[in-house]
Amino acid sequence: LLCFNDTATTEIYTAIADLVNSTKAADVITVFEALKRYRNEAAREVDLVYLNALSASVPSAANCRRYAEIVAEKWSQRAIIEQADDAVTIAQGQGDAAEKLDKILTGFGSLERARDERKPSRMSEVMMGVVDHLSDLAENGQPPGWSTRFPGLDKKLRGGFRGGRVYLLGGRPGMGKSALALWWQSKAACHDALICLYLSQEMPKH
Repeated sequence: LLCFNDTATTEIYTAIADLVNSTKAADVITVFEALKRYRNEAAREVDLVYLNALSASVPSAANCRRYAEIVAEKWSQRAIIEQADDAVTIAQGQGDAAEKLDKILTGFGSLERARDERKPSRMSEVMMGVVDHLSDLAENGQPPGWSTRFPGLDKKLRGGFRGGRVYLLGGRPGMGKSALALWWQSKAACHDALICLYLSQEMPKH
């Protein structure tokens, strides 16, 4: 569940989510009635005037995904500020400089892990993403891939390489794995006009 900076806003969001998950209409009146049933005092203090003001301040529900991104971005900014304040406190405290640096880096590293951490999800939340994905496919079709230049491999990969996926090329030493990967990249860059980056930690610099 999203946690907003304001407790009342969190309760309003919870009420809307409960109504939507129950396939009920979510408007000013239904949300207000739902809030009155909550035991939380912050929820009961929300009145119709405030709900009407919130409703009037949203230009269009079509942009709700962007609005959610803005909320998440603001939360991230607050978390960074809090972590920076903690870093100053640690730096000014007692202890070895190396230990302080380790604590500070660990704190900022936790923000990075929190962004990528996979947490248990409600099935309703997962299904909303699936429906969005299916809608995109229905409107735009299957996203195109790019050929491996081997028809049999393209068939196995259902159209060749696709963005957003990781492909592992395995083989014994000296079999030409790096050469094949570089050949694929050169074909993608020269023939498919794709921007490519090649990194190697094994081959000589030259």
